[in-house]
Amino acid sequence: MVIHEHAPDFERFVLLPNRSASWAQIRSLILVVLVFSLSMMLFFLAIGAWLIAPFCGAKAALLIWALWYVNQRTCWREVITLTPERVDIARGRRGPVETITLERYGLQLHSHIPDNDFYMPHLALRRHARDWVIGEMLNREDRITLIRALKRILTTQR
Repeated sequence: MVIHEHAPDFERFVLLPNRSASWAQIRSLILVVLVFSLSMMLFFLAIGAWLIAPFCGAKAALLIWALWYVNQRTCWREVITLTPERVDIARGRRGPVETITLERYGLQLHSHIPDNDFYMPHLALRRHARDWVIGEMLNREDRITLIRALKRILTTQR
């Protein structure tokens, strides 16, 4: 998802990955998985198949870890702020973990939109033969939207 904020002295893009579930929904799913796995484990223990119990716990633990990991990956965000003098890129989950400040002079948008829908567009800010890749968590449509908006802004505000 690309959120574009426009002000007289700056342009800001907030880049967020698409999320299918919130953390509260994921916690509810984890609770359902735990209850179901525990009931299956107790059933197998009751009929004497104690060898199944560790596998029920391992399956639930692996699924819970996968849900947590995917949720952590979808909480990532990038904030790109363009002013007439510089470009600031802040990355992180709850707050900025990494902040990059680039001078606007000599800054180019390096992008490629492939003809085939199977391949993802590439998007980077380039200055003096060094690239800063942005929007890696975005889907194809959001990357194309961001490329078009940044091309328009970087060519008009020189």
